[in-house]
Amino acid sequence: MKIQIQKIQGRERILPIGKFCDGDWFKCQKCGNTIRMKVLGNYATCSECGGRMVRI
Repeated sequence: MKIQIQKIQGRERILPIGKFCDGDWFKCQKCGNTIRMKVLGNYATCSECGGRMVRI
């Protein structure tokens, strides 16, 4: 993961760089389960079958 170091009021803060969403809908490619979850990236793991979920 990439990070960015910022100096604010004399202190260094480490911030991750990436796309953070409030929560998006994901659909499993294996079983068709559709749920809303918060994930960094476009892929997640299905809690029902362990398959790959994609952002829709």
